[in-house]
Amino acid sequence: MYGILNMKYLFYKNLQSNLLIFTTMIKCHVTSVCSAKRRRIKSGSTIGLRGLTNLGSTCFMSCVLQSLLHTPVLREYFLSEQHHCDGEERKQCLACEMVWLFQEMLSGKRSPISPHKMLHLVWTQARVLAGYDQQDAHEFFITYLDLLHQHLIKQALASHGVGNGVSHHNPVLCSCAIHQIFTGSLQSDVICHKCNNISATVEPFWDISLDLIPRDSTDKVSDSASVCSSISVDSEPSDEEPPVSLEDCLDRFTRPERLGSEAKIKCGVCGIAQEGTKQLSLKQIPVVVCIHVKRFRHAKRTRKLGNPLEFPFELDLSPYLTSSINKAAKVPEVVGSYRLFAVVNHIGTTDSGHYLNYVLHAGEQWFKCDDTYLTKVSRETVQNSEAYMLFYHKKV
Repeated sequence: MYGILNMKYLFYKNLQSNLLIFTTMIKCHVTSVCSAKRRRIKSGSTIGLRGLTNLGSTCFMSCVLQSLLHTPVLREYFLSEQHHCDGEERKQCLACEMVWLFQEMLSGKRSPISPHKMLHLVWTQARVLAGYDQQDAHEFFITYLDLLHQHLIKQALASHGVGNGVSHHNPVLCSCAIHQIFTGSLQSDVICHKCNNISATVEPFWDISLDLIPRDSTDKVSDSASVCSSISVDSEPSDEEPPVSLEDCLDRFTRPERLGSEAKIKCGVCGIAQEGTKQLSLKQIPVVVCIHVKRFRHAKRTRKLGNPLEFPFELDLSPYLTSSINKAAKVPEVVGSYRLFAVVNHIGTTDSGHYLNYVLHAGEQWFKCDDTYLTKVSRETVQNSEAYMLFYHKKV
């Protein structure tokens, strides 16, 4: 196990090799709970497809769990026996329950799975999500990843001790599977208009939140979200046309934005607050990228945006990398090709809505997951859906 000081440098270096190992396993095998042997999933097989019981307005949880259960690299981790707890700890461990869900999903059974124990664990460990009120799928996703991270780190600390490459608070130093799979980093460059000094800050993220309504360049720019939350920039409507594609949203997210007189920044060279220009870019991209489409606007009243959004099945993030935007940036060349494997939709209104999602099964066929009901659908059906969250897996 690497020391904490070395992990910061080894994390991204090992990420590509870990992905290659995981992906090789995915192509060859899938674990069955019924046998210690591994077997191939044949073309057209329904192994790995099971509905999830709605336990009372829990469609938000079902969609996120279905997306995670169809994340190839995450599946291989939880079925590789790298995580285990003993005795009473197992009863309270969210990661152990995740192992059970993966095993059940791949058991060959067709009846729906009841994730009642998972719901109970989430309620007891994240009080904000407790109760039968409808919750936001995006908020649940971020909270759920954090809970998984805490359990994986707790088990790692118990097994190996503090000084073995694990960290509770710094995702760059954290070697748990959640951070190795989902953590990327966003760079924010602020250029002083007086002396042209560039101030760069880097924040880790678990997902990227994109506006459907273009941001007004005169708006005050909010700071990046807290460590390992979503990265987003709030905005108000402008005279610009709404984006029609995911690439439009990403272009707007990473383009230079002038900070007005009300959003002056203190220049490290000038020593006083100056007007400037801010630009965001992706410094490091994770194995799995979750893109959150901001369909809910919370102003005087909450409203939902039903704007159509075109999104690709193959996404290239290379144009949005720091190395592409800032030619002087000294960062290694990164391949930014991704493949879509899950989409979460919200249908209805803010007062009366429902979540469902689409998942790519065995890398070839799309299915709609509506709680206990699973239906085979076409690529066109997926592409015409009202995407709220998009999950992309890095291609090797």
